[in-house]
Amino acid sequence: MPPTERVRSAVVTGGGGGIGRATVERLLRDGLSVVVGDLNAERGAELLADLDADDRLRFLRVDVSSKMTWPPSSPSRSSRSAAST
Repeated sequence: MPPTERVRSAVVTGGGGGIGRATVERLLRDGLSVVVGDLNAERGAELLADLDADDRLRFLRVDVSSKMTWPPSSPSRSSRSAAST
């Protein structure tokens, strides 16, 4: 990738709802690609279904407080399904 091009991306934990979801929505509006981690896979699926982000949004089910789930499995694409581990 030429040095003049930058890939802008973010990781948001707890992005399935509340302040985390609002952060995800803002980052997407600003043009970033976003990987969302949340313990609740149902909220992740809702997030993917609600937001029209093409290939800029991924979700993975992860408990960041547990070493057992870190590093997480591969994030699901915005194909309207949430990853479960």
